[in-house]
Amino acid sequence: MIRGFSANRLLYAVDGVRVNTAIFRGGNLHNVISIDPLAIQNTEVLFGPGSVMFGSDALGGVMAFETLKPNFSDSGLSINGNLFGRFASSNHEKTFHGDISLATEKWAFLTSVSHFDYGDLKMGKHGPDDYSRSWYVIPSADGDLVLENPDPLIQKTSGYTQLNLMQKISFNPSHKTDWEYGFHYSRCLSDIPRYDRLIQGSLDKPRYAIWNYGPQVWMMNQLTLNQLGNGKLYDQMSIKLAQQYFEESRINRRFNNSGLFDRVEKVNAWSLNADWVKTSTKKAS
Repeated sequence: MIRGFSANRLLYAVDGVRVNTAIFRGGNLHNVISIDPLAIQNTEVLFGPGSVMFGSDALGGVMAFETLKPNFSDSGLSINGNLFGRFASSNHEKTFHGDISLATEKWAFLTSVSHFDYGDLKMGKHGPDDYSRSWYVIPSADGDLVLENPDPLIQKTSGYTQLNLMQKISFNPSHKTDWEYGFHYSRCLSDIPRYDRLIQGSLDKPRYAIWNYGPQVWMMNQLTLNQLGNGKLYDQMSIKLAQQYFEESRINRRFNNSGLFDRVEKVNAWSLNADWVKTSTKKAS
């Protein structure tokens, strides 16, 4: 939420391509977690209307993410890479990331892989009890089972896992022209529990046995042409063609109810962005 705006009143873009399109719902969005934080090169947050650059949906603000880019080599073959690992005790997080880049004077390749494994989150001792977990439900076709949580600070069934892949290829045929292909893939390898719904009710009468977002998928293929002009029509030109695939689902079932609600959404989105920059040499008096 930025300046009182949320959901489709905001816009977030990856490498200059808008991700949330007109098909996104009006409620708060969680899709930004599809972006790999370990593959981001820089982030820009614009407060206020971004309609001129990104379209009329950006009323409240814009979050623009630029991911890692392959860099060309000045001479010969160059190879660079990074490895990263992290463990966090608050949710038993296990994160692993690796990226490698190969470059020559005309070709550049970059591959990035990240795997996130988040366990059940542990609350602090001095916070409110509203989100503590004194009980939890084990779903079963033979009858749901309610168990007491030995440690109410552990938010049972709040963990999930996620995989992010990225591949970029750049070609520089001349000093004025370069092509870039980018592939982004993000998939939650498990259901994402909606914790605020799963704690509704009480030990004697839970409201829900299941309330999950199903495995979430985001994939983007992007082809970009950048060119420097001779100054007659433009000084810089950029054309971006992108195809995105979204898959989401919502799964919920009330406690000891046989009716399971499972809604799956699959959307393909195509976009074409063209930008021309022309610098005027006239000076205002």
